[in-house]
Amino acid sequence: MAAQAAVVEQADVVEAVAGLDIDDNDPIKITYLDHEWNLTKKQLRMSEFFTSALQDQSAAVINVSSQNVSLETFELVVQFLQERNGKTVPHVERPIKSTILSEICSDAEAVRFAESVWEKGMPTVYEILAMANYLIIDSLLHLIAAKFATTLKGKSIAYVREQLLLPKQAAPSAEAGTEQKSDETEEDEDEDDDEEEVEEDDAEEEVEEDDE
Repeated sequence: MAAQAAVVEQADVVEAVAGLDIDDNDPIKITYLDHEWNLTKKQLRMSEFFTSALQDQSAAVINVSSQNVSLETFELVVQFLQERNGKTVPHVERPIKSTILSEICSDAEAVRFAESVWEKGMPTVYEILAMANYLIIDSLLHLIAAKFATTLKGKSIAYVREQLLLPKQAAPSAEAGTEQKSDETEEDEDEDDDEEEVEEDDAEEEVEEDDE
């Protein structure tokens, strides 16, 4: 009887595990800007936002509100979740020791994704970061941050400002320099005039004293 009970119990465990696998692979519909995608629970659990939404058993569709992120960029986020399929990006050692991402990240698939994002330009990179932050996808955030670090490592301030889309610092114009020099000249002339007036006053006082 004990042996039979053990066999039954073991069968229940196998069934439960099998059911969990099926549950993880069940497709869940997500929507963004009136477009739909089907992702598995395993893929969605890479995001804390989606993980929280999955706790609501009645949620057949998960809607992501607009975050001023283009549809094309959101599709890249979906692509990342589908390609990773629940697999996190390996930890990148810090401080960054190379300007080449593939030398510090052992996951070739993750490196290819980051490089493809970079090829689309900095506006897309910023949108990826914004959506990854909103959906709380740590693997994606860490990957893009690592790519940022390798891109900017050892570069000049001017290059960093250009890559980060920061406004360039305006160099002082020749006209501004002329105006400043003109102001300084006027100040010097005013000081000379004041000194001449003082000298004249002193001379007049000396003349008055001699007359006395």
